Amino acid sequence: GQVFADLLAALARPQNRQGLLGHGLYSDRMTADEAALRYFEAVLERRLSPVRRETATAAHRFYQALCQRHPSDRLAEAEIVECASDGATPLVADESLRALRRRLEAACAEEAADEPGRERPAVALAAPAGPALPLPRRMSLWDAIRLAPSPVRSLPPGAPFNRFCSATIKLLESVNRPFAEFVALGLCPFDWLDAVPVNQARGINRFLKTLRAGAPAAAGDDRGRWQAAWDHAPVPGFGGFEAFWRSDIAAALRQARPPETPGVDHPDNPDEDADPRFLDETAFEQHLAALGAAGVVDPVSRRVFRELYDGARLADLAAADWVRAEARRRDQAPETMIRAMAEAALAHARTAAAQDQERQARR
Repeated sequence: GQVFADLLAALARPQNRQGLLGHGLYSDRMTADEAALRYFEAVLERRLSPVRRETATAAHRFYQALCQRHPSDRLAEAEIVECASDGATPLVADESLRALRRRLEAACAEEAADEPGRERPAVALAAPAGPALPLPRRMSLWDAIRLAPSPVRSLPPGAPFNRFCSATIKLLESVNRPFAEFVALGLCPFDWLDAVPVNQARGINRFLKTLRAGAPAAAGDDRGRWQAAWDHAPVPGFGGFEAFWRSDIAAALRQARPPETPGVDHPDNPDEDADPRFLDETAFEQHLAALGAAGVVDPVSRRVFRELYDGARLADLAAADWVRAEARRRDQAPETMIRAMAEAALAHARTAAAQDQERQARR
């Protein structure tokens, strides 16, 4: 309880309410304390899922760093590993950490109850000669804190302290990035986080940078300037400029206050929620056509990729009736089926790129 109260108080401080919460964008609608609570729910409780072939998220890595600070040296070299899908862990839990294991088992059971029927590999925190502790597959910053062992040791200055700080910063950057995208747009994040995918928000930020730079600006009204900026930086997930211009978020942007914080820098390595960078509409269709000609995609996977390109969330797509029906026909879980489709497309792209490089090297 005290950690929760301290977190909210820190978020509501003047330096954080503007720089982090962007409170000035919606201060007429809620107090700083209310914004801090909403931020806690939207960001610090936002659970991350592993992407591609990764076993762990930034939240798992932060939790691992916390466990390594436990007085018991048995966790000092603990690593996150995948284990049997029934939740069994590769080593028997250490007696001194039974209470911690029980909390983690309860968290795993809660996750399974919240998402019945979803198949996912189990993960555990395992030490070479120590305990193996089951971990939820999805984890938030707050999960890592509330499930942390107690007590934890203070770290002296030096490499261990720096590694822990690095894990903390990476997690904060990862969970905050979607929120920061909307602050950079000059919009209240709480209005848009559940309505606009993060990659689409990134595309809008790129569009606005082009619009504000004025390099492609055309003479005339706002619509003309927007059209000119669109030609240089189209936003993914819209069928064309007209669809974007008439969208709710474009209408909000035309009335938005200037952002009070700098734009968001996007790292080369995407975070857990990031998808590969969007192609424009024409390039995307050409890509799909090439995959179809190579026999990599069929009508179902083509529709899956189209839905994802248009901004569908993976969890919503996996729950769609037509996806679940196709997954049953293939005797796969929906998420497994979609992942296999994506991996096949990526494998083909890598092979094609390697062949292209080989051809160029022969010239």
